[in-house]
Amino acid sequence: MTAKKPLVINQPEVGKLIRELRILTGLTQEQFAASLGVTGWNYGQIRF
Repeated sequence: MTAKKPLVINQPEVGKLIRELRILTGLTQEQFAASLGVTGWNYGQIRF
């Protein structure tokens, strides 16, 4: 069995992608977060 490599994420690029997805879906930041099951208390704990 091989060990999984950690996923390296370019945070600015992910932010841009999230913004684009929100705009395309017409959701506010709060609505988008709710659709992912994320609340204001755990934004910093999001893991991909």
